[in-house]
Amino acid sequence: MDLLPRDAYTLRDFLVANSMCKRLELSFNRFGAEGATILAQALKENRSVSELRIASNCIGDKGAIEIAELIRVSEYLEELDLGDNDLSCRSGIAIFYAAAMSLPARNASGQKVPGSHILKRVLLYHNRLGPQTMQAWAKCISKHPKLEVDLTDNNVGDEGLVNLSRAVTRHWTQDRMDLRGMRVGPVGLMSLVSSIALHSFRSVSTLYLSGNPLGGEGADHLILLLERNLALTALDVSGCSLQDKGVEKIAQGLERNERLEYIDLGDNDISDHGVNAVAAMLAAKGKRARNRQHLFPFSLKRVVLSTNGITSTGFGQFAAAVTIAHLATIELSSCKITDNGCRAFSQHLANNRTLKIIDLSSNLLTADGVWVLAESIIANRSIETIRIND
Repeated sequence: MDLLPRDAYTLRDFLVANSMCKRLELSFNRFGAEGATILAQALKENRSVSELRIASNCIGDKGAIEIAELIRVSEYLEELDLGDNDLSCRSGIAIFYAAAMSLPARNASGQKVPGSHILKRVLLYHNRLGPQTMQAWAKCISKHPKLEVDLTDNNVGDEGLVNLSRAVTRHWTQDRMDLRGMRVGPVGLMSLVSSIALHSFRSVSTLYLSGNPLGGEGADHLILLLERNLALTALDVSGCSLQDKGVEKIAQGLERNERLEYIDLGDNDISDHGVNAVAAMLAAKGKRARNRQHLFPFSLKRVVLSTNGITSTGFGQFAAAVTIAHLATIELSSCKITDNGCRAFSQHLANNRTLKIIDLSSNLLTADGVWVLAESIIANRSIETIRIND
């Protein structure tokens, strides 16, 4: 569809009269600020819509501010998607102020629940939001700590994450933190790690940092996170410019971590040298867990190394450690693995009893390499999925 501002008038009439519609999906149209204003006014009277998706509609700050007023007074709106709408910090500040002041939820008896909010989720991805918006979010967290927010792919930078970290230390209660593509460097990461490694250790279990320029210096801070955080089970640092030196540091932190179950190191310009460090870490942890499992349980189950410069040589070293480490999933798509890598890997499959998923898609394999894998799987009863498509 390609709805224009004038079409919002028709929707307004529908929304005012309708009491059944729960979800309004209007993304990828051209409503603009005028259409957003009309919809916001109509939804103030509507008594059913709990989810509004109006991403990619060029509503701008003017339209977003009208929707912010809707957030403040609505008794029904629970989820809002304003992604990709060219919003600036002016919008971000207004939206988070409104979210903090939004109405409380009611229980089955119709009574207001103290400390609760009707609004549960706000999506603001891919806009022009910066550090001031993060500061507004930080203030909102103190009033509405359970609000789920998506600010991915915004240029908040180190300053923005420092602003957020102050609130995280005192008020963060959610188990998932998504900071993908926020242009965060080592300085911002250091502030965040200080918060979730030393303070909020009971809450954050899943952390997404992909697409941020952390580099080797950022890896130093990740070591502290891996060594000190007692709850983290999933860490995504793909596309963070870590390179071999950064991955070596992370492997060092992982060797002393007994909780992490999943790590994504994809798209980090890792060579065989870097993957050898990962393999050595896996082997060391696997042997230690085998000898003293009650003291050193091996938690790591899934390792992602896709889109790196890993060749058959590095894959062979990694494959040898996989069985020792009892991994369940390995992903090395879009690397430089050839048929020789499959031959080296197949030698370890017969004795492997934990591996379930293997992703080798978009590598340099021929039918010969695929056949070698197929033959080795015959003797293996644990593998459920192999991805080898281009």
